[in-house]
Amino acid sequence: MVQNEVVNVWGGHLVSDMMSMLFKKFKMIFLHSFQPNGVEFHLIIMMLVRIMKKAGIILLALGFAFVLFGCNKSKWKKPTELGFTVNLNTTEIMNGNLVFSGGQILFESVHFDGQRIQGDDVYFESEFENGLLVDLNSSQVNSQLKFDVPQGTYTAARIDFSTEGIGGQQNRIVGSYTNTGGTVLPVIVEVEIIEFYDKLAKNSQGEVEIDLVEGVPATAKVTFDPSYWFQTISMSQMDDAQLTEVAGVQTLLISPNVNTDIYDILVERIGSNVQIIIE
Repeated sequence: MVQNEVVNVWGGHLVSDMMSMLFKKFKMIFLHSFQPNGVEFHLIIMMLVRIMKKAGIILLALGFAFVLFGCNKSKWKKPTELGFTVNLNTTEIMNGNLVFSGGQILFESVHFDGQRIQGDDVYFESEFENGLLVDLNSSQVNSQLKFDVPQGTYTAARIDFSTEGIGGQQNRIVGSYTNTGGTVLPVIVEVEIIEFYDKLAKNSQGEVEIDLVEGVPATAKVTFDPSYWFQTISMSQMDDAQLTEVAGVQTLLISPNVNTDIYDILVERIGSNVQIIIE
């Protein structure tokens, strides 16, 4: 309805009335001042008609441009859903002797900063005062980690991520370790803080340009890499680690208070080599 009204104003009565009024005013002033002969007057009038027709076409084109620009701008404000999941790279470590399978993290905040081709850049942040407990390697997106994001082609999407243990709850990653004697031990890594900043997301083809389309939900999969955390830790260090009884089971616990030599190495690497894939 709005589009039709705008086109009719520019293409119909307004341009016609403006041209007619200008023409009459000019004719009156011109005849009064110069008084040309019949041939000269005819040539001048024909020239003016051509000029005014071109002016009308230009005004009409401008009108269409304004309408199309307005509709196009409105289109790129329409949102699509972007959800976040947190995952672990489950690649075997130490020749298969160390494997991680899951765990839980306590979300403190997530920030999104996207640069778009078609419209304004997009920024949002969400903070969880009491923490948001999220299972690792779950295919389900937590409802509090779903956000409406304007559709468009993003040339860059950068994400900040922070977790912190709150109220006795810790970020916990679980797995198993087979020592050199063949004994299989549960492994628990408890970390107070996990964070990274300004991490560039990519699409499923490994490219930084990401298309978000209205009505097509997308998921940002944040994947941590334990194989990178343990890259500089040897099996002899793991064999020599202190065991702790957890729920009646001897467990290789790595935390701020237990096996601190290993923990200190992990803490320096845990927020690095993170991948974020939006698909």
